[in-house]
Amino acid sequence: MSPAVSVTGRASPTPSGRETPTTPTTGGIARPRSLQPSRLAGPRGRGIGPLKPSSRPSSVSIKPEALSDVLNGNGVPVGPDLDNPDDISLILSNILSHDSSRSVEALKKIQKILEISPEVAHSDKGYRDLADHTEGVIETVTLQMSHVFDQDLLEPANFRLAKHLIQTLNAFCDHPILAESLPVDSLRGLLEELTLRLLITDESPETKIKDLSKFINMILLRLFATGRRITIFRALFLLLLQIVKPFAMNGTKPEDRPARVAELVLKCIWKLARNIPDDLKNHVLDPVELFPAIEQFLQSIPPNDWRARATNKVPSGDMPLRTVKVIIQHVVAEFREDVYEHLSSAFDDPSATIWCSTLSRRVIFRSPQETSLEPDHDRKAFLWFNFIHMSSLRVLSRTQLRTSGPSFARASVRCYASSKPQTLKERFAELIPKEIENVKAIRAEHGKKAFGQVTVDQVYGGMRGLPALLWDGSVLDAEEGIRFRGKTIPECQAALPKAPGGSEPLPEGLFWLLLTGEVPTDAQVQSLSQDWAHRAALPEFVEEIIDRCPPTLHPMSQFSMAVTALNHDSAFAKAYQEGISKKDYWGPVFEDSMDMIAKLPNIAGRIYRNVFGSGKLPAIDTTKDYSWNLANLLGFGDKEAFVELLRLYITIHSDHEGGNVSAHTGKLVGSALSDPFLAFGASLNGLAGPLHGLANQEVLTWLMKMKLKLGDSPSDEAVKEYIWSTLNSGQVVPGYGHAVLRKTDPRYTAQREFALKHLPNDSLFKLVGQIYNIAPDVLLEAGKAKNPWPNVDAHSGVLLTYYGLTQMQFYTVLFGVSRAFGVAAQLIWDRALGAPLERPKSYSSEAIKKMFANK
Repeated sequence: MSPAVSVTGRASPTPSGRETPTTPTTGGIARPRSLQPSRLAGPRGRGIGPLKPSSRPSSVSIKPEALSDVLNGNGVPVGPDLDNPDDISLILSNILSHDSSRSVEALKKIQKILEISPEVAHSDKGYRDLADHTEGVIETVTLQMSHVFDQDLLEPANFRLAKHLIQTLNAFCDHPILAESLPVDSLRGLLEELTLRLLITDESPETKIKDLSKFINMILLRLFATGRRITIFRALFLLLLQIVKPFAMNGTKPEDRPARVAELVLKCIWKLARNIPDDLKNHVLDPVELFPAIEQFLQSIPPNDWRARATNKVPSGDMPLRTVKVIIQHVVAEFREDVYEHLSSAFDDPSATIWCSTLSRRVIFRSPQETSLEPDHDRKAFLWFNFIHMSSLRVLSRTQLRTSGPSFARASVRCYASSKPQTLKERFAELIPKEIENVKAIRAEHGKKAFGQVTVDQVYGGMRGLPALLWDGSVLDAEEGIRFRGKTIPECQAALPKAPGGSEPLPEGLFWLLLTGEVPTDAQVQSLSQDWAHRAALPEFVEEIIDRCPPTLHPMSQFSMAVTALNHDSAFAKAYQEGISKKDYWGPVFEDSMDMIAKLPNIAGRIYRNVFGSGKLPAIDTTKDYSWNLANLLGFGDKEAFVELLRLYITIHSDHEGGNVSAHTGKLVGSALSDPFLAFGASLNGLAGPLHGLANQEVLTWLMKMKLKLGDSPSDEAVKEYIWSTLNSGQVVPGYGHAVLRKTDPRYTAQREFALKHLPNDSLFKLVGQIYNIAPDVLLEAGKAKNPWPNVDAHSGVLLTYYGLTQMQFYTVLFGVSRAFGVAAQLIWDRALGAPLERPKSYSSEAIKKMFANK
């Protein structure tokens, strides 16, 4: 056993008068070996501090439960047998000697013992003694490594000691029975030391020292080959968590040593993961032991936190989560339906584990592009991992689960799969065949029928009223306004899911409605919120593009540039180059559209912060909804009413049938099979025009000028005169009239109702209401508008200004974020239905004259 130590941490005198090294202490109490300080982290329970050179370890320790082994029956200490130079406790003590020669001689004795063949080792007393002290051997070697590798290795004595430490570990690896007996903590400490020293020696400019890295690498590989596989996985998981957990708090950079060691540890796990199929076949690894190890890993840092780290550019990002996902995929691919048996054996109550909420489709198979498994494996994995979510598992014992067998599991999965909320992509895929047949039927029955005449005035008049586009998400009626999949705005406000405590619809629900025609459940909307949050991170080069833009460049120009640049990572562009079938176009277009919508808040927030100087961009919160994250990125996350406003704003601005400039442009460019990033980038350029998306900015400018001239409480007569003066100067009254509508825009009404609830006494809102009562009569009298009623732009700027978002140039960016929902939904349907390239016929004025010359 380990040498006797003093509880004060001082060296205990031995019978010969020499001192036996003791462990470092904490508060005067000997620190157990399992809690010795990490080389890359502070004491457990605290954050990892900056890396510092280690001091000479002064001791080794014993565990409290081992005290009975170091006391005889009379309570007299039993130390190492100092009269026996081959006493294993004395050898271990000498390994830690300050005298490197003495340490080397002790290591040679260990090596000598390990020269014996493993087949006959059990008959050798020295080997049996060493086997009883395996943990002590490894921890002692680890401690001495931590000391000597911090010294000048070019010093011959230090280099000699380092070499013998490595040789001892190499000899140790010749004996699988010893390697397999190592506990997790001892192995974790050794792996930490080896990975750290591998990194440092490999970077050394001295060839002699650099060569040591080859031998250290060999030791790591041999440990992986001879150690107990589950112990190695547990040790590496524990080590990885220990290193990376404080990164976000400490501001660790990728170039810092802890981050580089973490990367090396990840590579080790990846190497082991590649061998999992063979390990499972050869029964080297037991999934019943592996599943709890993964559970413990995910309990320490949940999947959502890993993704948040990736979003925030924390070193290692979500690579640990991806690595675990690959491990799970291998297990599922190997056992298929039998994985149920292993899960029920691994956990007394599988439904109570973190697997219930994280190790399902969202973690393991987020998209088809992310998994190398066959589709059959993918489906079975989805079913079996979701099976453990079933509430019935909470009342079934392990015995009942086992005796029920696979047939019960299959039946249960069918029941569960029907109640488990579908993802948006799954539901959309189910709708495609039916809609294809619907379109075929419409064309077969009505394909040769005409909508009506096309007049020359329509050709010259911007194609107003010309029926020429298919757009499923919304239809604009001149009398009643917009309907989203047949639902009015008030109906959407009532039916769509809302945030906890909120009263406005979540835009996530509106997007689901636009794409499927169905109102989603709360669970489906929550899942969509999380999916977008996990996709929100921007490529570094896109961040640099935005950051390099001069603040004088209009935010919409920056917005269009950033969205277009996302084409670099387009799933559709890549799939098209690889020859994807036309019937499958919709899949990567769906992924691109989801990625695009998810990344827009980060783009908008970065532009806002850069142009208007509002400080560092905060992280996406994966527990919050889309609108909250957008508000927070803009600096308004603490204003709940503003968040509610954004939920309403995005919902009502998301779509306005297909004929407006931004919607039509996106559809047109998409018809050329440009990916969604290119198509919506073009939409944004159209939206930036004064006659489209800049209208709300013009409304606010006009209102401010009126308020400046007339004061805070102008009379009705003064307001009427100001409107007449605007018309008489040859200008229009901004915010009034619409190309299609012939009544008050219901989007205006929704915003007005919001204002009446949240800001009824605001002077600017009162002025908007005053104009609403006066302007229509003036416009009718002047004969300047077919529709004298207010549109959506007449109100939105006032609401944004009230909450402090006063930068009018930015308003169209918010409009753009909203409009992505409608454009993306139609792009996905166009590819699903195989919509062709748009190519309308055009005529010149001369051709028109000739066409009607004799008519």
